[in-house]
Amino acid sequence: MQARLRLRPCVAADAELLHSIYAATREQELAQWPLSAEQKAEFLRMQSHAQQTHYQAHYARASFCCVELDGQVIGRLYVLRTPGETHLMDISLLPAWRGQGWGTMLMERLLDEARSADVALTAHVAIDNLARHWYARLGFHDTEDLGPYVAIAIRPDQHSPQHGYSVPSGAICPLSQSNTEIPHVSTFSG
Repeated sequence: MQARLRLRPCVAADAELLHSIYAATREQELAQWPLSAEQKAEFLRMQSHAQQTHYQAHYARASFCCVELDGQVIGRLYVLRTPGETHLMDISLLPAWRGQGWGTMLMERLLDEARSADVALTAHVAIDNLARHWYARLGFHDTEDLGPYVAIAIRPDQHSPQHGYSVPSGAICPLSQSNTEIPHVSTFSG
């Protein structure tokens, strides 16, 4: 069976879904905080709003995409493309969809896009984020210590596909297009 992973621009109607995706990325961290469920929910709502406001104000030219699998939003992908680099601002999947290869497929697509444009793919990741191991497996390396974050990058000559599936060429969720489909076989194991 062929599952359909696609990206589409986020719209105002996605606000609550985007908040849920953001909140899911902070669950593990907040589980250790001595706050009530209501306090945590209020904190997450405030932080989610602040992040979205910051991104829209400072990265207006970025692509803000919802990741859909067979029509259901399962995550978000925010990317800023400049002449010198492709910067991954955020890739987040809801917990039920993590560890199944979907994020890796999106990253392989971004890596192919960056390689085709002959630019580095860069990102910032929290020092204690478990995703650092995933980025390292994909070939990213640390480039700068930013306090609680580390800048990571992979140059186009460093990336070679390792996962045995073909990734269509072309930009994913560019500003000028929507509803970009990414073919994927639901029995992917990788």
